[in-house]
Amino acid sequence: MSENNENNNNQENKGPEEDFTKQVNDFFNKAVKTAQEYGKKASDKIDLERQKAAIRSEIGHNMKDIANAYEKLGRGYYDVKVNAKDFPDEAETIELITKKEAENAGLNEKLNALQ
Repeated sequence: MSENNENNNNQENKGPEEDFTKQVNDFFNKAVKTAQEYGKKASDKIDLERQKAAIRSEIGHNMKDIANAYEKLGRGYYDVKVNAKDFPDEAETIELITKKEAENAGLNEKLNALQ
């Protein structure tokens, strides 16, 4: 029974300083938790934007490859028609264009899904 009295006395002896300290600690704990939550959200947003940038970069590289292939295809057809030359890489060039266009279609779908 004396232990209960001591516990009650200890609780009753808490002064305004202890209440204030508890309130300040609670406030800072909530502030830290909130900051961590916003930090996680910001980190997630940065990761998402990084993924989108990587996809856009890959699309850009594919577009450059496609443009070069179209130029090669055009020059090859020009040589066939005007200079009566052979165009031995015709099938491979067309296949490259088709492959890169399909890749870009898939990448654009991925990019749209992230948005």
